[in-house]
Amino acid sequence: MKTFDVFFISDSKYKATKAKKNSYPSQSSPESFMAQVSAMSASDATRRMQAMVNSGNFDISKFHHAIKAVQIKKSGFANVDEVGIQNAIYCDFNGVLDDRDKNSNCNQWDADFRLPLVVDIDKLFKVVELAIKHSAKLVMTSLWRRDTNFNVLISRAFKQSENEKHVEFWKTHRRTIRKLCSDTTEQLRLRDEEIKLHIECNDITNCVVFEDEEVITNEINPIMIPYSGLTDEHIKTADLVFLNANV
Repeated sequence: MKTFDVFFISDSKYKATKAKKNSYPSQSSPESFMAQVSAMSASDATRRMQAMVNSGNFDISKFHHAIKAVQIKKSGFANVDEVGIQNAIYCDFNGVLDDRDKNSNCNQWDADFRLPLVVDIDKLFKVVELAIKHSAKLVMTSLWRRDTNFNVLISRAFKQSENEKHVEFWKTHRRTIRKLCSDTTEQLRLRDEEIKLHIECNDITNCVVFEDEEVITNEINPIMIPYSGLTDEHIKTADLVFLNANV
């Protein structure tokens, strides 16, 4: 039998590494070290830890708070206890919300007019619904933000929609949309840095990032979008991020 240091990663996910002599792991990773476990292998050690958790012999509640504290420190999130819940959705446009065929064939280059013409209105509708559900700022991160913002895009796209549901939704929620959807990020070298600056300056306590190609660090909850664009699964993932953070 060997001795392994077991670390908390997330619910039902642990990492085991072979224990080093004369070294106590809590000194290097106090926020995630759980226990030392005797086992035949690393995978066996994580299974044994899971069994202890399942049987109630090991309380993991403290690790949720500790990991969240580390995430807050790395991301720049404000503390909910100090500012209340302040959610944000950081969203790209091209590759996430656009109709690719319309976008590639559009000759209008004024952002205020182009984006409402080339957006996939159903994808936009789902993101706006999510923002309203969680009272989350909807912040444009696309390069188009130099010339427009989500409030302009949403109001024009919804009013032009042939679907009466979109028109009525805008009429009902237009004041909330204007309040939540007028922000953009600053222009820095990296999009990740732009988002973190907005988090810091606006006391954001939790967020998700819808992005298709820029590198976004894990602590600010990137949801990477493949070539097909935003889907219901991406929305569900974002919804769970907010629900789990605000329990």
